Amino acid sequence: DEERRLGASLALLQEASQGAQSSTLRAVANLNAGVVLYRRNRLRDSMAAFAEARKLLAGDGPSECEKFLDLPHYSYLKTGALLNIATVAVRLGDVQSASEAADEIDGGTKKPRAVGAYRPPRGLSGSSAASLKPLPSHIRRRIQWLRSVSTHHVRSLILVRQAATAVNEREEVDNATAVLDGYNSLLAASRKELGHTHPIVGSILCYRGDALFELRRLHPAMLSYLAALKVMESHTGSPDPPRRSDRMMYSKIWYGIARALHDREEFPDALRAYQRTLELQISLTGGSDVSVSVVQTFCNVGRVRHALGDIEGSLEVHRRVVRIATALAGGR
Repeated sequence: DEERRLGASLALLQEASQGAQSSTLRAVANLNAGVVLYRRNRLRDSMAAFAEARKLLAGDGPSECEKFLDLPHYSYLKTGALLNIATVAVRLGDVQSASEAADEIDGGTKKPRAVGAYRPPRGLSGSSAASLKPLPSHIRRRIQWLRSVSTHHVRSLILVRQAATAVNEREEVDNATAVLDGYNSLLAASRKELGHTHPIVGSILCYRGDALFELRRLHPAMLSYLAALKVMESHTGSPDPPRRSDRMMYSKIWYGIARALHDREEFPDALRAYQRTLELQISLTGGSDVSVSVVQTFCNVGRVRHALGDIEGSLEVHRRVVRIATALAGGR
């Protein structure tokens, strides 16, 4: 049902992105279409939609006729487009494009400014900014929030990508520490802006848990994952939420819990957590186990079964991993 709703929404948004006379309205439609495509894991199509929105928002501000429409503020839309581009670029492995978009959000500087400071993104400064109305305080606050996400979340994701190519252990630790510092800062800002029970706070707690795990701080990582789980359960009201995006976050949190338990050698609890992860991951693929994330989790299940002395069970799991990996490789 959710996939049908997303498909119907996407069709309407794509029609609006082409047919609306207002370029700003077309940009809004492209932004929303990009979000739907992202939720369906169509990352390149999502990037194309966000890039088109950015292109449509390249001017100095809304046209005279658009000023009479009830549209989101131009600066907010532009910042949102850049943030979405940066996020998808990281997922696609394009660290350079992600860094460039993050720099543009921050006004062209890599150094984060003090919380509360505001400067329009490049292209909305100087004489261009003067042609726009002064930003209302609530819009300034929203843009500052987007900038905080860029500074702390996107740049942390970039650091995680770069850690894969770190030349020595010291560099890995430095990157992981910077990621943790970023998520600690973003967690404080998100709780202030959104409250303690907002699902975004749950997401940040999960990413913070990942950062702690990479630093081998397993007990604090577990506490961060459990806090994330509590926030998400408060948000969804059910451990089996109908929304795909919520199930994706649940699967990420449970995988983090399982890994922390696994590395603490609490094997029976780790096995249960991995099984819960698999239930969620398989639900995200429509009941199919043919996915990279499922293979990764099954590999860990096999290792845990081996550690528990269940050799036959471990072999059975690894045979299933081979079957799934063969299907992923097209039967080769």
